Amino acid sequence: GGCEKLELAMMSFFEAFRKIYVGEQVVKNSKVYRRLSEVFGFSDESQLLSVIIRKIITNLKFWGSSEPIISKTLGLLSELSGGYSCVRKLVKLEEVHVMLTHHTAEHFPFLGMGANTVEMRCRSMLYAALGRLLMVELGEDEERFLAFMMPLTAAFESIISSGMLNNAESPMFASEEAKKTLIGLARDLRGLAFAFNTKTTYMMLFDWM
Repeated sequence: GGCEKLELAMMSFFEAFRKIYVGEQVVKNSKVYRRLSEVFGFSDESQLLSVIIRKIITNLKFWGSSEPIISKTLGLLSELSGGYSCVRKLVKLEEVHVMLTHHTAEHFPFLGMGANTVEMRCRSMLYAALGRLLMVELGEDEERFLAFMMPLTAAFESIISSGMLNNAESPMFASEEAKKTLIGLARDLRGLAFAFNTKTTYMMLFDWM
């Protein structure tokens, strides 16, 4: 169930709200924040961000077959993760820790084999945002980096073990599953490469490859 138009409208609202009331130059004693405190009991911006991230996770989990919703949802996540102060507040949220440790098809179906090519285009946007979130507190923690990369490592190993890279003529190479695995991994890595703009993180990615 669910109404796609309603979900898109909600994402548009969150995006408009973010531009005005969430970010670097926002005055936190504005009337809006006072009203949010009165009605919802929000004591700071982090609680509002938590609500937005929960909505993002819900959309990624249950609207995987709707490219417009996935795209708009990831656009919001991308904008949130792009702000210097905002991204530092995001990484302290439990919901963001869940995203950084559960970015698999089981939790986000559009990452799975059932997704079509149009939905797969969103993968780079997801991993660019996750990459920015991961970087904030990563430092040189290779163990944490490798833990984050586990789903991609599994995809890479399945490609290697299938032998499809060694023999382009093999039936495995021509299969839809093989193509989707390869395309998905490439899109994921493209997003991470875009996000990892420091020498340390880029070298971690390079060494992983």
